Amino acid sequence: MEYFNPYDVVDHLEVDRRFGTEEDFKELVDAAHNRDMYVVMDLPVTSVSIHHPWFTGDEKDVFVTAKEGSPAFGQPNYYEFEADNTTK
Repeated sequence: MEYFNPYDVVDHLEVDRRFGTEEDFKELVDAAHNRDMYVVMDLPVTSVSIHHPWFTGDEKDVFVTAKEGSPAFGQPNYYEFEADNTTK
């Protein structure tokens, strides 16, 4: 099973390819507006993937997860879990 968490964002400025292209998004917004509707988006700016440039690129040294010596230092800063996405 491929791991997927919609809050593991790699690029906050691009449409996730699993949901289509930027052109698809523009068409959706235009179609909604033509029907006097709005499109509400979720922008999780406080969440990033471990594949985000803040973890992997030149900026990784400024992305602080825990200070050395603190109880959280060296602990995982993300947790993978599986859910069946149903309410019981």
